[in-house]
Amino acid sequence: MSHDLFGAIHMRAWSNIQVKIKLTS
Repeated sequence: MSHDLFGAIHMRAWSNIQVKIKLTS
């Protein structure tokens, strides 16, 4: 797996988590 690809997936997943936190807060 490409390191850049992993980083992109991680950042996208983290963004989704932050959105869920904002919606539940």
